[in-house]
Amino acid sequence: MTTNTPMASRMASEAGGRRDRRDVARTGTANQSRLVGAMSRVVRAVLVVVALVLLAGCGGDGSVYLPSWTLEHGGTSRPLTLPAHFDRDLGDAAGSYVLHTHVALPSQMRGRRVALSIPYFVALVSLRADGFDCPDVDASPVERYRGNGPHRFLVPAQATADGALDLDMTVRHTWTQSGWLDTVPRLTTDLRGGPAYVAITMFNEASSAAALAMMLLVGIAYGLVFLADRRRSAYGWFALASFSGASYSAYTLGFLQPVFGTGDENALGFCVCVSSVSTILFTASIFGRRASRLWWGLVGAWILVAIYAHGPFRGTRFLAPITIGSMIVAGNYCVSLLLDEWRHGRRPPLPALLASLGWPIVCVLALDDFASWLSMGELYGGLRGASLGTMVVALLQAGALSAQLMASLRRSDALNAELQARLESLRVLNDELRRQIGNRSQHLAETLANVGSLHLPVLALTPGDVVEQRYRVVRFLASGGMAWVYEVERITDGQRLALKVLHGRTTGAALSRLAREARLASELAHPNIVSVVDVDLTAEGVLFVVMEHVDGKSLEQYLDEDPSIAWSIQVLRQIAEGLEAVHARGIVHRDLKPANVLVAEALGAPAAKIADFGVSTLLAESVRVSRPDADGGEARMTRAGRVMGTPMYMAPEIAVEGAAVEPSIDLYAFGVMAYELLVGRPPFRDPLFVRRLHGRSLPPPPSLAAVRPRIDRTVATLVDACLSMDPSRRPNASDAARVLRDARLDADPSSMPSVRVP
Repeated sequence: MTTNTPMASRMASEAGGRRDRRDVARTGTANQSRLVGAMSRVVRAVLVVVALVLLAGCGGDGSVYLPSWTLEHGGTSRPLTLPAHFDRDLGDAAGSYVLHTHVALPSQMRGRRVALSIPYFVALVSLRADGFDCPDVDASPVERYRGNGPHRFLVPAQATADGALDLDMTVRHTWTQSGWLDTVPRLTTDLRGGPAYVAITMFNEASSAAALAMMLLVGIAYGLVFLADRRRSAYGWFALASFSGASYSAYTLGFLQPVFGTGDENALGFCVCVSSVSTILFTASIFGRRASRLWWGLVGAWILVAIYAHGPFRGTRFLAPITIGSMIVAGNYCVSLLLDEWRHGRRPPLPALLASLGWPIVCVLALDDFASWLSMGELYGGLRGASLGTMVVALLQAGALSAQLMASLRRSDALNAELQARLESLRVLNDELRRQIGNRSQHLAETLANVGSLHLPVLALTPGDVVEQRYRVVRFLASGGMAWVYEVERITDGQRLALKVLHGRTTGAALSRLAREARLASELAHPNIVSVVDVDLTAEGVLFVVMEHVDGKSLEQYLDEDPSIAWSIQVLRQIAEGLEAVHARGIVHRDLKPANVLVAEALGAPAAKIADFGVSTLLAESVRVSRPDADGGEARMTRAGRVMGTPMYMAPEIAVEGAAVEPSIDLYAFGVMAYELLVGRPPFRDPLFVRRLHGRSLPPPPSLAAVRPRIDRTVATLVDACLSMDPSRRPNASDAARVLRDARLDADPSSMPSVRVP
């Protein structure tokens, strides 16, 4: 028979964590509905803004449009009608050119300040009107070699007084698109630049700033989730796509110029290609498919083209097509996954639907950006939708992950209910197994108690031996006064356990004690008590007990290592909590000492367990001491009531015949161990049990606070009380555990004086 209470505890803990997420799973549908509603409101708002811009751009706002100019460059001039691309006339060398025009002003503009506005022109421009310098009030401080798009020059009233204007725009030709003027300049009495200008610039700047902030935030959030659990590959691809996709908004706001200079266009193209491939891998992950890593070839192709077409005058012509092509390929891949599901008669789940729609939508919203970069002009008068598209795709992809998470939580909810049922069955099974082990051990103990010497073989085991076809010996662990302990591996599941078997001359009393230990320990299920998982006889009649294996050392071994105060208090707290469970079950350990406490290191913290219940007693048996043994060594029990234990840890009242065996004797042993751990030596030079046994006077108990003044005073008071000569003044295990749980762990060992032992 075996039991696995630690596994039940772990399963119960996991079930509790899943139970906490039930309410979240139940709100999944509502959250998805709210997401869809929010997305529809965003789309309606975009359509309204676009309609307003188009209406405003059709005229009717009192603006005077200026399509006719003269291009002056390199000593030559030619007429120019805007919008136009004239970069071929300028060549691929840095320089400057002038655009000149003469304007006859309408009556409402004469003698007034007016504004010359250009909704979108990515060049550095200065303006003179009738010899007056006109400031560009919308110039960005981050502009280095190109403009961010909008320009608004304020023309003074002195220049408009005569009813005509001579306008000279000097433009720095620093890259290809400084020779692309795709929006017609206009004069307006609205110093803000006119309704169309205001709408376009506000939309472009607001959408870019919002997209940049949101993409960075979601990238950080989902990136942290991926770093916490690398198995969530979709979160990692989404984070990478968000970070790299944020580059477009950073580019349109000019933030890449101070970092990369004239290479900001190259940085943008690289990031967009990375975002496209990351989106492909993300969408495939949402669909439960494995996309080929060959998609990274798109990025490789871009790098090869970038090596050939580096520089501000070649990048737009060569890099823009492959960058835009990568976005279109990504959108096509997402749609193809969706169509493939429908083609095979499968209904795509909501996460897959949201993930597959995101990138096609960004491609549609970025049509004006695509047209501009491909030298096709401005479709919407300078209105740019790519930044809004990145926000939409981020929302959809985040919604896909959220919907996937909700589906996982619903599955987890169902599994949790099933796990709860299995846990209950496991709990019942564990209780039954412990009962059977206890009954078997009790019967064995009663049967063997009155048996004399037995001629049974000694079960000397070596690594590789198999005991009763259930346990394979791994190595020898320790030897006690009457038993050997081996580390064994349970064949059925590979769990490491400890097997105890008697050695030397076998007697009925020794076998009875071993069976009794198994019986009492089987009744205890606590993390600070070594549990018994099996007791049985070999075919030759040799009794063995199988216990939980503690991968550590005894507390006795730690005493030689001068443990810290904080470590010692943690160990003492765990021992007290284990004693609390022992006494609550009506058991007195009777042999508590450092050698019977095993300590392992779990995640950098000590984990203590009480072992060896071979001489323990049930309070219900009303055991009283008889025939004290004064040999000064470790006495052994052969019959209930005999004195047993290690003298240093035995309470002085045990030396009196007829004394009741009470839990207070365990608290005295606990106090001696605590003093040893915190001070470094025993509290008394001679065991008080031996002094009382020989009729000698007992010294007053030492004061821990006097010798260790920096230790928490409540801990010092507790230890002093445990060492009291009067059993009635000793605390119970529950009080000891409570004090140690609340104790400070910041004692300063350097301030501790030397100690004299009474």
